[in-house]
Amino acid sequence: MSRFALLAVLAFGFAATASAQTDPMEVPATAVDTVATDSTEAVIELDPERARELYDEGVASLRGQDYDASLLKFEEALVYNPSYAAAGLGRAQSMAALRRLEEARGAFEEAIAMANASSASTAADVRSTAERQLAQVNAALEARAAAAAAAEQANAAAAGAQATADKVQQATQMLSGNDITEAQATDAYALLEQARMDGYDANLVAFYYAKALNAMGRGADAVPYAQTAIDSADATGDNSGLYIQLGLAHMGAGNSDEARAAFEAITEGQSWHGWAQHYIGQLDAEG
Repeated sequence: MSRFALLAVLAFGFAATASAQTDPMEVPATAVDTVATDSTEAVIELDPERARELYDEGVASLRGQDYDASLLKFEEALVYNPSYAAAGLGRAQSMAALRRLEEARGAFEEAIAMANASSASTAADVRSTAERQLAQVNAALEARAAAAAAAEQANAAAAGAQATADKVQQATQMLSGNDITEAQATDAYALLEQARMDGYDANLVAFYYAKALNAMGRGADAVPYAQTAIDSADATGDNSGLYIQLGLAHMGAGNSDEARAAFEAITEGQSWHGWAQHYIGQLDAEG
């Protein structure tokens, strides 16, 4: 809720408490109070008339949107008349306008208590206004807490997504070369699996899964990943590297015919054509 919207909501409160200027409240003119100042005590004479003057100045500052000034005026008015419920309400309204909502909640509760203990003619209006605005402050605090919780959840989700992305990036970097050891492949595969368990779509890195599994000697497990990588690739591009992994996967799984078909799909001029011919030669030698 913006400060301007809050002031609009509080307008009735100002009107309701304005009549307190002619109300003596409960404090006798001869009453005194004390406040501690360092090592001495200063005697403060309670002065309802002075309290009303300060209250009026506070209302003017609040209406002028000078909330710091209004808060000081209302608090000073309460020094001269601690039971002045209207000033207590003004203090709470100033705190709310300053977005000091936790303090405002306590101040509204104090204003309600003052009004309940008061015999002034304005007490009922002060109490009603304070109760209504306390409910608004509580709602604002709940909304603030919900927003903070949502932000924390979003930050946690973002951090988790980044951690997952880092695992995928590390794994793909480990698998980016041509001479990949079984140990490297095993470590990279473990990272990919961690990312998958985090919710990452394994199909997005199907080629790297196939490459890792082939290097680990798990051709049968590599076949579906290699096929997925081919199925999702742009058919107009040079996909010879994908067909190499499919061919190797079938070779590892003992599927000679399927391996040959994968290697033969790599045409002359494509980047992995020479290796495809090499593997076809191996198949011929084994056959």
